Amino acid sequence: MPIPKRILPGLVSAEDFLEYFGVDYDPEVVRVARIQILKRFHDHLEAYRTGEGEPGPDDYQRLLTRAYEECLHRPAGSGRALGVPRRIIAEVPVADLMADLAARNPRPGRAEG
Repeated sequence: MPIPKRILPGLVSAEDFLEYFGVDYDPEVVRVARIQILKRFHDHLEAYRTGEGEPGPDDYQRLLTRAYEECLHRPAGSGRALGVPRRIIAEVPVADLMADLAARNPRPGRAEG
């Protein structure tokens, strides 16, 4: 039996899904990996639907548990769910930033100095 469609829109956070499907979780892990957990859960659901059809409640719980455990046991710093590039952030004095901003966006009626 599939999950009623009226229930799923009420589940908005990773914690909502984990609690609804009765998956034990560490709040600190979810705080750090919520996007990865939900993305993996989505990917597992799509793969299930492709191979076996619409999942039932037990399938949802199993696939969410699997997604959570994959994030729980992955080495720190391995993979990025959204592919956000890592950037080196240099320390720049605020005065330099303000001067650069002023040079790029001079105010009308203000003398250049």
